[in-house]
Amino acid sequence: FSKKDVFVRVMCMPLIGDEKEANNIKKTCINFGAKAFKHKGVNYWDEQALLNGSAVSKGGKKDLVFNDIILKSGEDYLNNGVSQSGDYIMPDKKWKNFEKSHMVFVNLGYSDINNFDWGYIK
Repeated sequence: FSKKDVFVRVMCMPLIGDEKEANNIKKTCINFGAKAFKHKGVNYWDEQALLNGSAVSKGGKKDLVFNDIILKSGEDYLNNGVSQSGDYIMPDKKWKNFEKSHMVFVNLGYSDINNFDWGYIK
């Protein structure tokens, strides 16, 4: 897809491993043309038990994310480390009423790979 200029974003989930392994996966994906990378650890399950061939529930959600290797895949748009946001008029779930809604801007990386103005913050 990337060879045909399609924006490729990789979501590696569930990631079983440490930050070094996650970074190696990211590098491989980028080398094959991905422009964005995101990962999450194993949720609800004991990682070591899975590696040993059994499923042991931990009962709660555990998001292991190595923030320093995430690459533009829908994270908050930051300006000097601060999330940017704004108020927009948005429809309710039934599309009957419109109300002001406060939303956080996200950087999906699209503007980095082409000249088309998608309207995202650059």
